Amino acid sequence: MKSKMDQIDDAYRQKITDTKTWSGFEVKRTYTPEDADLDYKRDLGDPGEYPFTRGIHKDMYRGKLWTMRHEIGYGTPEDSNRRLKFMVENGATGLDFIADNPTHLGMDSDHPMAKHDIGRTGVPLSSLADMEELMDGIPMERVSTFTNTFSACGFVVFGQYIALAKKRGLDITKLRGQVITDTLHSRYCGYAPAAPIDQAFRVGADLMEYISRNVPKWNMIFPCYNLRETGINAVQEVAFLFSIAIGFIRELIRRGLNIDDFAGRISWIPSCHLDFFEEIAKIRAERRLWAKIVKEWFGAKDPRSMWWRGAAKAAGCSLVAQQPLNNIARISIEALVAVLTGCQALEVTTYDEPICIPTDEAHRTSLRIQQILAYEIGAARVADPLGGSYYVESLTNKLETEIMDLINKIEEMGGIVKAIKSEWLDREIDEALIKYQEEVENKERIIVGVNEFVIPPEEDSEIDHLKISYEKGIDRIQKIERLKKERDNGAVEESLKRLYQISKSDENIMPYVIEANMNYATIGEIVGTVRVAHGNSYDASEVLDPPFPLE
Repeated sequence: MKSKMDQIDDAYRQKITDTKTWSGFEVKRTYTPEDADLDYKRDLGDPGEYPFTRGIHKDMYRGKLWTMRHEIGYGTPEDSNRRLKFMVENGATGLDFIADNPTHLGMDSDHPMAKHDIGRTGVPLSSLADMEELMDGIPMERVSTFTNTFSACGFVVFGQYIALAKKRGLDITKLRGQVITDTLHSRYCGYAPAAPIDQAFRVGADLMEYISRNVPKWNMIFPCYNLRETGINAVQEVAFLFSIAIGFIRELIRRGLNIDDFAGRISWIPSCHLDFFEEIAKIRAERRLWAKIVKEWFGAKDPRSMWWRGAAKAAGCSLVAQQPLNNIARISIEALVAVLTGCQALEVTTYDEPICIPTDEAHRTSLRIQQILAYEIGAARVADPLGGSYYVESLTNKLETEIMDLINKIEEMGGIVKAIKSEWLDREIDEALIKYQEEVENKERIIVGVNEFVIPPEEDSEIDHLKISYEKGIDRIQKIERLKKERDNGAVEESLKRLYQISKSDENIMPYVIEANMNYATIGEIVGTVRVAHGNSYDASEVLDPPFPLE
């Protein structure tokens, strides 16, 4: 063992030995104008001008700050309702609720396999009754809401939200918010059983079409963030999600929509990871590349159709359970990436995320990070403040080229659906995850507190834990069982039969999903009906049979 003085000498002589970015790009010691290689009008333009590398608005945050939102969901809908109101009281400017695992998987709370997972990773949303409790006292017509359900079951939760708005007598054309319409990526985020490929593509396209035609102020989200959590790098993150979006765009055009009818409502959730300059360059590159794709591939005429809108999120996978207060530094740096690149909304993860559902204190701390960035450090005063940096511009160019090369590779395979069906995408993700883990184990990638600068477990920070009691799950089971007895089951059966027939046709299913929700059909019943219509088992876990005859 080294003496204390030897350890001091080693610390004094420390230097950077890692000369590659997260995505593996070799980095020079110094960058010069030759490295940037820019034509200002062609490659950058002023903020608010094509190709929007420097931002989609001329005045950026001088005109309006980003929307400050945080992912809420735990326990019961009443618990989550309280936390939503708590965040608004502390200055949050957008609402964001995430469903629990059973909901993501299309399971009701009374499903035999759900009882130990109810409310532990999000809010249980088995039916419209749960949505009514979640949104109690919240003026839907005045807030922007993110219905954050990123599996192929999100169309049902969105249907619950629209059904509630209709029951309240609201004009849905005036509702503002976001919903994840990409139903393909969720198979790589733990929800493959709920997302058979063809079925997922169909319901995603139906959801996008319905929003485009009926809820014009609602944004359709493609969540780069969730895929990045699988271990892929920055190039793969953007290329995979852009390819998925291209697939859906082609389907909507096939259905008769014009690119300018809907592209202006497409939004993204980029992952703001820890490689500070690469992440800044990544977002600038995807903003420029998306503008080119929408304009040159699909013939968009409206500049708003070419806007890349980002609702950024700090990377949950960058956080660790060891020395958890260090995560405050990590999420602050990641949030700064979003601000410096001009994202339209920001969700900052919490320092306790690797350990538990966020506490009130952890959520408030993450909100305060956003407020400090907005009001104290001056980061929001100037649009694209790092524009013109030789290093950033060089990285931006490199990332754009690498992303486009990977998109073209997927195009040569016949598009993203074929790439998924051939399991090529699965192999890419697996290889990236294995490579990352090997780098950590070999200390080629240093993670403070994990493989370097560790401390004995007994000296680690003690933080408060939010624990979800088993009784809360029992409460949800009893409520859903009571709902199924007391509702008009004749109306439920008829609405599910109509949904089944429509799902077998080419007609959009969303009006029938909303109708079933208004009759208090459950997420398990609605998802199960759609599954059967597509030739799949009613229940993804193959435990339950349909409660009503569908033919």
